[in-house]
Amino acid sequence: MARATLFAAALAATASAVTITPRNAVIYSSISPKLRIQSDGVSSGDNVALEFVPPLTSRAVRGGPGVPIYKLNVTKNALVLGLKQGAAWPSFAHDSDGTTLYLSSFKVNGGDNILEGPVPVARVIPAPSIVNGEEKLIYATGTTKFLVNGTGFREGMALTFDPPLVKDVDYVMMVRSSTAVQLLLKTGRTWRAEPGPLKLRRVDVGGGALRVDPKAGGVTVAEVQADLGGHGVSAETTAADQFIYQSAKTIKVVGSGFDHVNTEPGFGPPKIRWANGIKGRGQNYTTVSFDASSVVLQRAAGTKWRAAGAKLPGPLIALAADAGSGFVGLGPTEAKKGVRVATVFEDPSIAPPEHPPALFRTHTAQLWLKGTGFVRAGQLVAGGYRCEGTVFTFEPALIPGEDVLVTIFNRTHALVRLRQGKAWAKDAGSPLKVTAISSGPMGPFPGFSPTVVAVVAPDDDHSSHDSGVQVERSNHQVLYQTPTLAYLTITGTALSQGCALTFEPPLTRGVDYDVVRASPTKMTLGLMRGRTWRRTPGPLVLKTLTTQEGGDPLHLAHGTGIVVADVVADPAISVSRAPVTATTTRRVSIRGSGFDLDGVVVQLEPTWASAFEVEQVFADEIVLRLAEGKAWTPSGGGVAYKIPPGGVPLTVTRLTTSAGDFVFKDASGRAAPVQVATIVEDVKTSSGDVVTCDDSCAWALDGVCDDGSRPRGGGEGGGGG
Repeated sequence: MARATLFAAALAATASAVTITPRNAVIYSSISPKLRIQSDGVSSGDNVALEFVPPLTSRAVRGGPGVPIYKLNVTKNALVLGLKQGAAWPSFAHDSDGTTLYLSSFKVNGGDNILEGPVPVARVIPAPSIVNGEEKLIYATGTTKFLVNGTGFREGMALTFDPPLVKDVDYVMMVRSSTAVQLLLKTGRTWRAEPGPLKLRRVDVGGGALRVDPKAGGVTVAEVQADLGGHGVSAETTAADQFIYQSAKTIKVVGSGFDHVNTEPGFGPPKIRWANGIKGRGQNYTTVSFDASSVVLQRAAGTKWRAAGAKLPGPLIALAADAGSGFVGLGPTEAKKGVRVATVFEDPSIAPPEHPPALFRTHTAQLWLKGTGFVRAGQLVAGGYRCEGTVFTFEPALIPGEDVLVTIFNRTHALVRLRQGKAWAKDAGSPLKVTAISSGPMGPFPGFSPTVVAVVAPDDDHSSHDSGVQVERSNHQVLYQTPTLAYLTITGTALSQGCALTFEPPLTRGVDYDVVRASPTKMTLGLMRGRTWRRTPGPLVLKTLTTQEGGDPLHLAHGTGIVVADVVADPAISVSRAPVTATTTRRVSIRGSGFDLDGVVVQLEPTWASAFEVEQVFADEIVLRLAEGKAWTPSGGGVAYKIPPGGVPLTVTRLTTSAGDFVFKDASGRAAPVQVATIVEDVKTSSGDVVTCDDSCAWALDGVCDDGSRPRGGGEGGGGG
């Protein structure tokens, strides 16, 4: 009895001392000869019994137990399983990540299972294979990409070539599927220095490097031939230097190797394939001249270089060129997705009004222009060009910024506002014309014809009113619909506290507003709580004014009224909790409405004002850009800001526009900042380095949107106007 007790105690002590280290080592199902399981507490003399899931046994015969497919070797620190000849580690094709092998039972010297639960010991993946590509012909540099076919491919795989090619130095690799991997030649590199076979000697998809057809020195994946002369053709990105309107007469493509066509009898001028589908040989354009470094193209009558005006300004992209040896992809990256040879602007135009409106010489505050091809100043175009904005030339002359303020709302609408103390024309009775339009560095559009947009009429004669009361136009005042601090000021002569005012849209004294103070030259109006200057944005027009003595009212501007303020919409911001990293997220978009296209100042919390700038403003979006070396959290100057778990809200507390400050508040009038993002910690490596997002994909920096956000639709072939 005592001996049995001592034996049980010894087994218990042995079980408590034995451990198995969980591992996820990758092995090939039919090729990896051994599986090593790290263990402690066993010795070579112990009797070890193992069970696995999936089972590592052959199919049982006549109901008997299955036979292990391995031979077990027990060492001090490991259990080594040697795969028997003709056997394979279990792998299921439906599991794309491989089949995890678990040790479910571990018994030592006839004892109980010492495992509390299954322990992962390996991940089994199918061995890869490579398809012979002897019949696949590629050129040393003229072929920029090709496919290697086979089976068992997965992300992170590595290839060894003969002659040697270095990944990310000579080529970029993209795994397209489990049966195809694409190789893209890097700029300035070659598949082989001399013509011959390109062989794949080893492939590693996670379980170690496997030799491929070692007797033949590897599998041939392509036959490399010397480049033909025309494969040296290239084109440069010149969109930052060549600005054109849609209907520009000519464009110039700059590059090299275009004159190789002279060695191909009967080929004709170089051919170019374009992203927007325009075609040469007289269909959309003709080649008027070329030499080794350039090609000059002339637009055919009735066509445009880019027909879809709504998508302009934008680049004209050349995808490929043929100098006699077949089309060669163009582009600054390995993907060869094209070069921007020009920045194209829509042909600007003015829609002439059927009945030109009357502008009182000084009393009319603003004029709407309608047409096409208007461009906002600051608009960004692919390649980083920031547009100068459309400039209108008037007759009689009106100087932008000095006489008028011009706001471009979109490609079809622009608002011209007369500045305080200025006049539409020196003398009344003359038409107001737009004589020229310029949308960019290329200057005025040559196809524009002077267009009458209004007729200048004489102002109302104030001196005819017996009281001598007068009112001055003051559209320099810009008010929010529901301002909290700003007042409306009316200036003139012979004004008083008791003057009765009639507005358009209507406003009632004592209900919508009250007169805060008054003097003979100025009346100050304050908005009542809960009221608005206008229900919709627009000009606030003073139609009539009656003195406190009564009598006939003063009808301003022949009864049409004069503008005393421009009322703009209250800014509204949509709440967003999208995560942004503290330093590596370079841009944050604020979505909403009522943003001032002429400029806006944003106040954030907790971000310091010096850490960011407003990059672009749209009617429904503000784009903020983080300054170099800055963070969305307070940083520098000895400040150590710690981001709590879950992140910290990035909020907008105030917007400042031409209408002044707008502080976001709740229904009770208390400050209520609006969250636009959640600041989280930067992603870091195990060594503590910040992980930055590099443009590592084959399509990076090519000026072409690949993420699906660009509007889709029919092509914009150059045949239409």
